[in-house]
Amino acid sequence: MGNFGSNLLIAPDRSQQEYMTVSPVSAGWEHLNFAARKMVEFESWEWETGENELALVLLGGKCSVHSNRGKWVEIGRRAHVFAGMPYTLYLPPQTRFTLSCLCENLDFAYGWCAATSTHPARLVK
Repeated sequence: MGNFGSNLLIAPDRSQQEYMTVSPVSAGWEHLNFAARKMVEFESWEWETGENELALVLLGGKCSVHSNRGKWVEIGRRAHVFAGMPYTLYLPPQTRFTLSCLCENLDFAYGWCAATSTHPARLVK
């Protein structure tokens, strides 16, 4: 069994746009990186997955994602984490994307890790 000590309790830094960042080194994991970010209306965020696959989970709000793998417009349906199930967007390695906030407050989390194979981008509702 793993060591489930207090090192897994990480307080968010709400003064930052990316208010939570966890790396394999900081968490004692082998592969997974994790972060959470807040944005306001009309803001956008660009990222490239590189050799990693990535999952974006909309915690609250709506956004659009444009990438070299596809376009997803007005994704998301809940105001906050207690208002139903989230939308999740899977993006494979070598994906460049721009996420645009379409609401007053967007909150999303994303996890990424090295990938040994490629699968199609997919929106899970």
